[in-house]
Amino acid sequence: MGKANWKQLAFRLLPTAIQSPMATALTKYRIAKVNRLQTPNKITFFITNRCNARCQHCFYATRIGTNHTDEINLDQIHKLSLSLKYPIDLNLTGGEPFLRTDLVEIGKIFCQTPKVKFLYLPTNGLLPERILSVVEQILRECQLAGLYVQISLDGPEKIHDEIRNVEGCFKKAIETIELLKELQKKYKTLYLKTATVISGANYEQIDEVVRALLPLQVPHTFMLARGSHFGVYNLPKDIWSNFNPAENSSFVPVEALPSLYSTLRELNQNSATKFWSKEEQLRFVHSINMITRRRKLFPCYAGKAEGVIYPNGDVSFCEMTKPFGNLRRTDFDLHKLWHSQAAGVMRRKIERCFCIHDCNLSTSMSMHAATILKRLSGKLPQNDSELILFSAEDTSVLKQ
Repeated sequence: MGKANWKQLAFRLLPTAIQSPMATALTKYRIAKVNRLQTPNKITFFITNRCNARCQHCFYATRIGTNHTDEINLDQIHKLSLSLKYPIDLNLTGGEPFLRTDLVEIGKIFCQTPKVKFLYLPTNGLLPERILSVVEQILRECQLAGLYVQISLDGPEKIHDEIRNVEGCFKKAIETIELLKELQKKYKTLYLKTATVISGANYEQIDEVVRALLPLQVPHTFMLARGSHFGVYNLPKDIWSNFNPAENSSFVPVEALPSLYSTLRELNQNSATKFWSKEEQLRFVHSINMITRRRKLFPCYAGKAEGVIYPNGDVSFCEMTKPFGNLRRTDFDLHKLWHSQAAGVMRRKIERCFCIHDCNLSTSMSMHAATILKRLSGKLPQNDSELILFSAEDTSVLKQ
């Protein structure tokens, strides 16, 4: 049994009268820590707009394939790393991050400062040998608490290749997964995960999607296709990033969401290999509730704990909002830009918004006492009926 499972078991054995104060105290500690931050401790860095796929559901589609001559170079990235005040969780994304030829050097810069605890690398898996080489070099040359590689897998071969608009994409992704599983035997700090974006193109075949995943025996996450026009609420239109898939049909119909959750939960329960963690399920439930009820469940910490950097140096608080500045104007000093007048204006504009973006949701959930109680106690909706009754605060309607 892993450390996390032992913690959950120990927590469940505690009296209810003790569980709640413990979760509240943990929440207060984490929020106080975030409020003292001078620079974000979670950064999503789009290192390139280049990509070797053209996914139907891609919210970043309008930027894919655009000019990459203005990508931040290594010297500029080094300046950026020196301006960070705390160790960070760093997500190097794109585009396809492995298309950037200096990806290893980028990783080393952030590790040598040292500023990175956990490094995340999402990929479509189209370059198996390169991905293996880069990942092994980073593991060998960087002291990380964890390197997480997430490989996209949106269904069985035919569905996946159609969604990604690349023939052979599925086979390449599987090859990448198998190569990295072998590498895991050598490096204990390498963690793998597969990810499915549930969209209008695959939600009706979700059982086929799961059957394609099970033989891999890799932890999995499900994300709903999103954009600044779907799954985002109370955000002033003048600061929309306007990142959206090319077609509105990429989004799952709202009325299909409850049964989609029930199907996934049942498939997971009936599987010998549990592919969907309690935390992932809870985040999915929160996403559905935000969409169906259009109600903010908890505070968002974008602009405090989280920030986004784009290939040209633009900086925003999240992917759904416009940039408020560019690092080139502060000689790549993120601290200076983070505390600029423009940043302050943007923070005031995003005080009421909420969205289903997985990265932002994960941070919010970790600082919400009722959600912590649900995750540690294992209380989740069992079916459509319980999902309808589900509240972000109340756990009484849920079964153990």
